[in-house]
Amino acid sequence: MAIDIEFIEPDTPPSSSDVVNFRTRSDAFVAFIASFVTKLIAFVTQINSTEANINAKEASTVAASNIAIALANYKGIFVQGTSSALVGESWSYSGLSYRCAVDTSNNPITEPGSWVSLAIDAMIHASPAENPGGTDEFGFWDSFTLQLRRVSLTNLISIITNGFAPLASPAFTTGATIDGASVATEDYVGAALGQVLSITYTAPDGTNGFSAVSGVRNTIPLNTVQLNTIPGASLTGGRPTLPAGKYTINASCTTDNNGSAQLLWHNPATLYLLNTSIGSIESTYAARFKLNLHGAFVLSAETELELAFRCTVTNSIGTALATTGFAETYANLLIQKVG
Repeated sequence: MAIDIEFIEPDTPPSSSDVVNFRTRSDAFVAFIASFVTKLIAFVTQINSTEANINAKEASTVAASNIAIALANYKGIFVQGTSSALVGESWSYSGLSYRCAVDTSNNPITEPGSWVSLAIDAMIHASPAENPGGTDEFGFWDSFTLQLRRVSLTNLISIITNGFAPLASPAFTTGATIDGASVATEDYVGAALGQVLSITYTAPDGTNGFSAVSGVRNTIPLNTVQLNTIPGASLTGGRPTLPAGKYTINASCTTDNNGSAQLLWHNPATLYLLNTSIGSIESTYAARFKLNLHGAFVLSAETELELAFRCTVTNSIGTALATTGFAETYANLLIQKVG
């Protein structure tokens, strides 16, 4: 902190021998004293701050000087029972560096009082305590560029607050899209932080899946939320509701003698099908198989959606195993918000 307090001389002080000006000069002198005290308090604060700054710089200079001196007089690895150290010499022991403060034939662990640690952790621990400010900097190792980097406290707080997006490295060199919509790097970072909705369609132990009617879209009665970390997402009446955003979907369900079957993800209000060209799979007649749907979609507003099943033969979508003590699971839906 710079010392910027400026002191000025007072005007002519009041005197009992000057009756004419005594009152005026007394008022001016009292005002001067009040101002002087305020400036003096601020001045002392700045002096204390300057002293702390000088002490910190002195400690840093001494530490740097000690390291420089030690490096200039480095003797090698200290071997207990063989080596002996003189004052001012530096030695390595157990992977750390030390400077000899007292002539000794013992290592720094056996005789710590004769040694001064040059390890950075010891230097930090011995330095004055201080609360870091916004412009104070911290060093870190960039594992991508393999170089030493620095970050200020302000930037570090921003990185933590914004989900580490500024640390994304390396940057994408080509644009990513979902259904033609651009997806920024931070969207992927947001997805990595866990905005997901996981739902299943389960039935009691030993109970078959619902009976799907041929030729129509059968709503798969999703009924169990396993995990929901998407703000605004919910499940009502077997249908999930999602807020506006960019998403990926992974869904599956069983079939059981349903003929040719198809798994659909759509908006039931308008019957607009989402991703049927990407994820819907049709089967040639088979007794039992599993349908899988994978894709991506974009919602411009909050929307109720539906996982639906279409088939050519009316039948249950799954036959329960013998009683096992566990609920039967016939469909899985995993939604990930990526933007």
